Amino acid sequence: MRRADETDFHDFVAGRMDRWRRSAFLLCQDWHTADDVVSVTVAKLPPPTAGDTGFRLVFDTDESAEASAKRLGAEFDAALRAVAPGSTWFWIPDHLGEARQPDGRLPVFTHNGRDDLVGGGSGVSYRGRRGPLGVSISPDVFEPAPTAQPDGPAGFHWPCELPEGAGDDRYHRVCAEGTAPGGLRTKTETLTGKRTASVQHIVSIQLPGNRALSASVSNMVGVDEQAVAAQPEPPLSAEQLRAVAVRVAERIRA
Repeated sequence: MRRADETDFHDFVAGRMDRWRRSAFLLCQDWHTADDVVSVTVAKLPPPTAGDTGFRLVFDTDESAEASAKRLGAEFDAALRAVAPGSTWFWIPDHLGEARQPDGRLPVFTHNGRDDLVGGGSGVSYRGRRGPLGVSISPDVFEPAPTAQPDGPAGFHWPCELPEGAGDDRYHRVCAEGTAPGGLRTKTETLTGKRTASVQHIVSIQLPGNRALSASVSNMVGVDEQAVAAQPEPPLSAEQLRAVAVRVAERIRA
């Protein structure tokens, strides 16, 4: 996608967003639902240019791994702006005592040398709601691989049904499996704290080449014991997070 095409696309969406939201509200009579409907619809719009072939994640050298990490930051920024126009990034510390950083920077992804692992994230603010968005890409099946499944690799990300004894009884868990428009396998989970006000959405997507993308967003802002519920809901709904993750995942080539 050329930068000019990307800018034109975002201008096109931003110029029509209020009109689309009002139309959606007339249909569903709820602003939160209207935002979800518009965001998911925007995510399904065709790309600005048909010739865009996406990008590859390469980790064969430190330099290629660093380039892949930087590209992911730019891709998630573009996807977020497309799905949730007007959203902004804000700084959230990765650990206690971390020096304050400026708001508004793209999410920073780090890689583990030449290993096929990359992760990162940032704080997201959207329509008055704030919370952290985290992303990781890792092997879907780690060696030694489990028994092969008839429909292909099935690593620890799948399926929705957890093994006996797994899971965390501190949370109510809702999970749904699906398929992205391009055919990628997806799983969407929502974890709601039984004794706290925490809400977390998690989306997993099976990528080509034995990789899986995992994205999460919650309403808890802070680190460890300093984390506090910023608002009743995360900045993005489960549907919006899935739309952001799918938009990036379907641009990653094997």
